[in-house]
Amino acid sequence: MSTLKVQEIQHTGGTTGMTIASDGQVDLSQNNNVSMFALQADQTVTGGASSTLTNWGQMNSQTHYGYKQVGSAMSVSSGVFTTSKLGLYRVYCEAHFSCGNDSRWIQVDLKFTPNGGSTVGGDLYDNVHISESSSTYLVSNRMRYFNFNHTGDQLYMYVGSSATIALKGSTNDFDTWISFEWIAPAVA
Repeated sequence: MSTLKVQEIQHTGGTTGMTIASDGQVDLSQNNNVSMFALQADQTVTGGASSTLTNWGQMNSQTHYGYKQVGSAMSVSSGVFTTSKLGLYRVYCEAHFSCGNDSRWIQVDLKFTPNGGSTVGGDLYDNVHISESSSTYLVSNRMRYFNFNHTGDQLYMYVGSSATIALKGSTNDFDTWISFEWIAPAVA
């Protein structure tokens, strides 16, 4: 039996591809990309209408979120998320909302547009339970995998309801939020 001792493996171009710490922790720096964004203020969604959520801010504060940005793959503009690192992503979102007693359902969709093509993602609904109070908040969550294999691929969070609802947003809290975790290289 032989022992291979190495601290750093580099590409022939001189860039570090993998680092092994003395405690055995392996860091694959190019694979480390987790981005989280929070809705920055409350947003009203009018009953019967659906809309794209647009007021996103990056969650990147150990003090406020217990989370610091890992990598820098995702960015957002006018509610549309794009990536600078192609790959398969696990996308998870939570919509934190309140509504009056007349709302029956909420629609929370993750809509993906591959390279300027047709949008995919389906329409997903949750029943809204009557809470007897407009100040009681409920949550709806979604998780999907999306293959970002073109720089023109886009994703957005789309919300609707049978009656007017208030989505909770805040600059320093876990209210309505979305996360992107890089899983694997893009599949062509």
